[in-house]
Amino acid sequence: MLEKRNKEVLMKMFALKCEGKTFQAIADELGVSKQAVQQSLSSVIAPRNRKGISVFDTINIFTSENNLTRIGFSKEIDFTGAVSSLNQKLKGLRKFTIGELVNIRRVVGEDAFEEIISYYTNKPEQ
Repeated sequence: MLEKRNKEVLMKMFALKCEGKTFQAIADELGVSKQAVQQSLSSVIAPRNRKGISVFDTINIFTSENNLTRIGFSKEIDFTGAVSSLNQKLKGLRKFTIGELVNIRRVVGEDAFEEIISYYTNKPEQ
């Protein structure tokens, strides 16, 4: 499990990336290596669960409360891929791109983003 400080650093890295900063610019600002930034951010979006169950309850609740189908949700977050691809990402079988995470954060909110961060940072390597 990530310590609170490490989670805050990861959140800062993501926020800077969302602002359009390069990995090197983020590294310089935080006093770490470019590779550390790349690895930290990729650990958030790399798939690690192969169980086939939905892992992001916040998104499921959001779609339910807003009467959205997966197709409707994909339109809300400006997802350009196939709905089957979105379903795989929501199940943790494929990784989200930074842009997709930004859109999920914008539409669903900070709780969904934090749930995704926690999911990928707290899962053991398989």
